[in-house]
Amino acid sequence: MGIVKNFTLSFFTFLFYLHIHSFEAKTDIGYNTRYIHRDSKLSPLYNPSLTKSQRSKSAIARSHARHSHIKDVYAQSTSASINANSSIELAPNGGEYLMLVSLGSKKVPLWLIADTGSILAWTPCNINKTGYYIPKSSTSYSNVGCKSTNQCINSGGNTCKNSLCSFQITYGDNSNTGGVLGSDNLYFPPTTSGTVSLPSFVFGCSSYYNGFDVSYPTGLIGLGLDPVSLPNQLKVSTFSYCLPSSDSYSSISFGSTGVVNGNNVYKATLFTSSSDIFYFLNLIGITINGVLYNTNYASSPGNIIIDSGTTLTYLPSKSLAAAVNSALEKSISCPRATSYEKNTGLAPCYKDGPCFVAPPIVAHFQGTDIPLNKSNVFIQVDTDVYCSSFPSIDENALGIWGNIAQSDFKVGYDLTNNVINFKHTQCADSS
Repeated sequence: MGIVKNFTLSFFTFLFYLHIHSFEAKTDIGYNTRYIHRDSKLSPLYNPSLTKSQRSKSAIARSHARHSHIKDVYAQSTSASINANSSIELAPNGGEYLMLVSLGSKKVPLWLIADTGSILAWTPCNINKTGYYIPKSSTSYSNVGCKSTNQCINSGGNTCKNSLCSFQITYGDNSNTGGVLGSDNLYFPPTTSGTVSLPSFVFGCSSYYNGFDVSYPTGLIGLGLDPVSLPNQLKVSTFSYCLPSSDSYSSISFGSTGVVNGNNVYKATLFTSSSDIFYFLNLIGITINGVLYNTNYASSPGNIIIDSGTTLTYLPSKSLAAAVNSALEKSISCPRATSYEKNTGLAPCYKDGPCFVAPPIVAHFQGTDIPLNKSNVFIQVDTDVYCSSFPSIDENALGIWGNIAQSDFKVGYDLTNNVINFKHTQCADSS
């Protein structure tokens, strides 16, 4: 059995400081692992009893809930009335893509939801079954100790109780989890150069997880802007993912292997804020069939969040969404599938066929203009039915560039140069 040690935060911080600076010297290190959509047939979350229509309906509902809660989280993060010592962290619900890592001295494999809208990682720690992470069985596990609540907040927790840092996260769908902060070694799949790992990875060791399916080893790993997110703990300034539009594995990469370069790379200006965890772009407008539709709305530090965990794309104004959907309708000569429009709340919708051909579509961001494919604009809601992925929202609401719009792009986050790189890629089996 592993020995669970309680460190004071000062000693832990010292070790973490040494660990961080050891990675600063290894600028050529890269981390790669598999990446998959939660509804893929290869995913541990896949439910074979559901139809394509039912899975799409659930994805749309999750997307709306996530958009609504991201608005609340963003409003709180920019409000002067935030209580910095709040005992509960609010976060968008879940996410849509899973990444494979291993945790602890026994290298327990875990498929964790990778979320650009979250920061702290967590996994269940009290399920004593084969395949689950069990802290007492890991000789490299340690609790994160503390002397004050402020120390816990600086380490990613919420409160200091019995000299241990505790955490609690409530998500947009009212699911929640909590427990204590722990530290253990995180492993990526081995490469030809050997094992690639992150020592002393700080994460939430959950003792409860209301609203989550824990019938398989799972959890969440945050990719947002915060010292405890995975990219920051890896001490890398670049990471990238490729979102497949089919039932296939893809990849997510960090560090040197997370760089997106080469020909035909579209570089959109990245906006960040010290008070926020999200990544922002500035959407200037969208061109359809040669006609430009402007946003006529902008805010600092950008007007649209890029988010891998939101399915649909929420344009930053209702008038822009209406104009784009009207232009799509005028450009496509197929009869509309109105029954699906009523069922999904999305429009226009079309059955697949020879007449369902999307017009040329270009998204104009500050810094670049990105051509979009039909698969970036329409979401499949049934076996042969597709609907616009641009829902109508409140005027001048918070925009989100969702994962449908990012599918079959390699999307690279370059935090040194403040750009997000997009490169058309067949993401399936790119791992």
